[in-house]
Amino acid sequence: MKLINAFVLGFTLTLIAACGGNNPLVGKWKLDGVNIDKAVQSFPAEQREFAKTMMKSAFEQVKGKMILTFEKEGKFTVESPGQGGKKNVENGKWTLSSDKKKLTTDVAGRKETISVIENTDKRLVLGMAAQGQEMEMTFVH
Repeated sequence: MKLINAFVLGFTLTLIAACGGNNPLVGKWKLDGVNIDKAVQSFPAEQREFAKTMMKSAFEQVKGKMILTFEKEGKFTVESPGQGGKKNVENGKWTLSSDKKKLTTDVAGRKETISVIENTDKRLVLGMAAQGQEMEMTFVH
């Protein structure tokens, strides 16, 4: 009986580990796009073109340089370019809701919930709100 219990326990642990390994969120992601039109919708109409120009310029500075790395153990790292050529690095913890549509992050006690719009082997699209602005960011492997 002990042998059967050990086999069932071993099989269950293997199954859990295998399912966790299939999470397409795990891995290294580089920023590839930002939906700027969506981001400027909350601006007054007379400021949208200026805001669009500024956001496009800012995006070009970080495209391919902002990197998200999600580990199986629930840890993640955000790397982004900083001033003077320095790299900003933040570490935190992450969890994904059971329906895989909400990503919750915790960086130094600051929790944030982010919408997962798309999550495939090659593409990750995240939607978030900050200071009244909706932001949609696309990352690629």
